[in-house]
Amino acid sequence: MRRFLRRVSGGAGMLLVLTSLLGVGSAFFLPTLSGRQATWLDDVWPLRSGAARLEVILDAQRQIRGWRSLNLVLLPPLRGAASDLHPVLGQAVLVHYAAYRPGGDLSFQSLSQEIRQRHTRLFVQRERTLTTDGALYAHEDVYIRDPQGQFWVGRAFSEELPPLTFDPPILWLPPTQATSVWSTTGQTNAGAAYTHTAQVVHRRSGCTWVSWLLHIEATPAQRWAATDQICAGSGVVAREETDAQGTVLQRFEAASADAFPPPAAISAQEERPLSLPERWELKLVAKANLSGAEIESTIPLVWVETTPPLLLAAAVNGDLIAFDPQSQAVRIAWRFRTGGSIYSLPAVDAATGRIYFGSTDKRLYALDARGLFVWSFATGDNVAAQPLIVDVGGDQGRLVIVGSEDGAIYALDAASGKLRWRHALGAPVAASAVAYRLGETLLAAAGNDNGDVVALNVRTGEPVWTRALPGAVVGAIRATQAQLFVAVRSGEVVALDASSGEVRWQAQLKALLARAPALGQDFVAVVDTDGVLSVFDQASGALRWRESSYAYTAAPLVLSRPGLGEALLVADREGGLTLFSADGAKLRRWQTSTLVAPQETSDRYDFIHTPTRGGNALWAVNAATLVWRLGE
Repeated sequence: MRRFLRRVSGGAGMLLVLTSLLGVGSAFFLPTLSGRQATWLDDVWPLRSGAARLEVILDAQRQIRGWRSLNLVLLPPLRGAASDLHPVLGQAVLVHYAAYRPGGDLSFQSLSQEIRQRHTRLFVQRERTLTTDGALYAHEDVYIRDPQGQFWVGRAFSEELPPLTFDPPILWLPPTQATSVWSTTGQTNAGAAYTHTAQVVHRRSGCTWVSWLLHIEATPAQRWAATDQICAGSGVVAREETDAQGTVLQRFEAASADAFPPPAAISAQEERPLSLPERWELKLVAKANLSGAEIESTIPLVWVETTPPLLLAAAVNGDLIAFDPQSQAVRIAWRFRTGGSIYSLPAVDAATGRIYFGSTDKRLYALDARGLFVWSFATGDNVAAQPLIVDVGGDQGRLVIVGSEDGAIYALDAASGKLRWRHALGAPVAASAVAYRLGETLLAAAGNDNGDVVALNVRTGEPVWTRALPGAVVGAIRATQAQLFVAVRSGEVVALDASSGEVRWQAQLKALLARAPALGQDFVAVVDTDGVLSVFDQASGALRWRESSYAYTAAPLVLSRPGLGEALLVADREGGLTLFSADGAKLRRWQTSTLVAPQETSDRYDFIHTPTRGGNALWAVNAATLVWRLGE
């Protein structure tokens, strides 16, 4: 504890960490409370996993000092305490559960019974704070809500600092609105005595102002005081932190679009050419599923050229995880949780450092590359398509265009998330759109589950042409200057004229297509649901070659090798990565199953996504969420 207190008491930048020590300063939406009645706490401070908020931090003169991003994660009470929390915090949670049982019984059966009877909820508030001088701090606060109130258990730090816990946990909010004064006393896990007092100081128009004081008897003694504005249905909407004389030190409030953080730096440097495949080695470097559950990877890996760079991954009902791939142990840089699963391949805007992606919670999200939440936009259904980022210039600037399974295409202002236009396609849209120019007009082509491909004017959202295809369009559309290439669910590979939508050629496969095509300089490659890789001539549609030695799983990654032409790296269901030349010659194959210890994975070695390139290496994630690096 003393190390923590010394750490946060030095320097102006550290004051932001010190004074934001407590609370969940976030606005949340009403949850589904199956099997229980909503309480006063649920009404005033609803909980929704994936809820997020961006706050601006102002000094006493209302000058911006930084930004605070908040992201809430609801956890299954027992498994969450056992596997999703720092062990010190997990133990503190279990001890709190057991405190209600005779003799403090910590048995699984006893704790399960107590959790069910009390409708206990366990949640984590992730906080990332960015100062105006570029310093970044992060931590996670752990809370419990049950019929006795809402309790703050403690905090885990992202840095090499010991966790902080309170015994007993601090009563943060009482169980009934009638309580106006409450307090908690106890000890921290470092043995320092603490006292926390709180009182309601004002109520007006559905909002309550709660003033609190935390005193820790350390050396030197530590004191934190603030007043939170808590509004019904929204939780904490603002906070003023004060010194011992009651003078306001700083204020936290919702950030508006004109006060968002400055862009993160994205490198525009081109990667160096890859070395010869004979020198590549395959290594297991990370895992994208941090819990013990057997869940699948949901998206291909995405390389983000920040400094240091990031490698994005996601799994079913899990976080969007940003790895630092250049760290010795490929550590996690940050995590973000939505209210669903992420099947939408993130799109990265090199101009602003923003990351855009959708979720099955029916929202499109915008994050800063440093892991800060910026905004989200609610559609009518799941968002599985990869967003498309375009610059239309003039007064519209940059747009994010994305389809939803509600059957519509949305164009949003990239900076603020405000809707610019919406076009209904009449059937669910899961395929990612593609942008291209027709003369001076910028178009976006998108497909739907009815098999309609529509080219829209990006500036207005008006359709330019529509083409009906034999089946659903479920993979991303690819484009050259003259043609669009579409993989149709019913097994057709179709080349459309980019200006009119007329069919230039169509090739029929024996199996279904569920993935996007891949383009080389003069060929288009697809992998069907039987695992067959087929390569066609872009101009004529003639089959160049076909490969079925292994059950391939996704479109190949096309690599350009100076002086050696193009190559295709394709993954398969047996955990292999095979490199082919553009004319179909097998150059080399790497096998992952021989490199994985039994305790590191289930029986699943299969790859289900296209590999990616970044940092002068190749990267792939298998179904069991194991992340692999292929390179020197």
